Amino acid sequence: MEYVAFDFETANGQRWSACSLGAVKVVDGIMVKHFYELIDPLTSFAPNNIRIHGITPEQVQGKPAYDEVIGRFQEFVGEAPVVSHTQFDRGVIRAANEKFRLPELGMNYFDSCQLARNLWRGKLSSFSLKSLCQQIKFEFNHHNALEDARAAAYVIHALTMYSKTQTVEDLLKVGNVKQFYTL
Repeated sequence: MEYVAFDFETANGQRWSACSLGAVKVVDGIMVKHFYELIDPLTSFAPNNIRIHGITPEQVQGKPAYDEVIGRFQEFVGEAPVVSHTQFDRGVIRAANEKFRLPELGMNYFDSCQLARNLWRGKLSSFSLKSLCQQIKFEFNHHNALEDARAAAYVIHALTMYSKTQTVEDLLKVGNVKQFYTL
């Protein structure tokens, strides 16, 4: 089983305002590579967002913009499907691609939160990334893009073990997800 878990942090309430991107490539349950970049969002930072993730305008000054970083992310991903926890990160890609006038990435995407809700319905009271990781005993630094990507990958690993599946496609089928979404 191979996939890439990813996560964005944003500078403000605009979905396209990506200020960091983290990702991990997982092959047969092992995180084999990681990707992390700070991104100049080319817009202002909201104080609340800074409080949440700790990234400041000074830290991204001189860093590449989204349109540069997303190309490197695509190279990192290759042909693997991508996963994030909730559709927030999928929305960042859609909004930023629109803002920067970029085409769709052509990646197969699935959502770890949706799978957890479907497979563990009635067993848990919350499906937030933090709550799920507490339940499955995975510690991480929440709201750091690379750490959140690692956590989403661990959720997928836990779901794979729970469902006894061997491929992403089988996991989606058992998790009652009809198909991949396209980014």
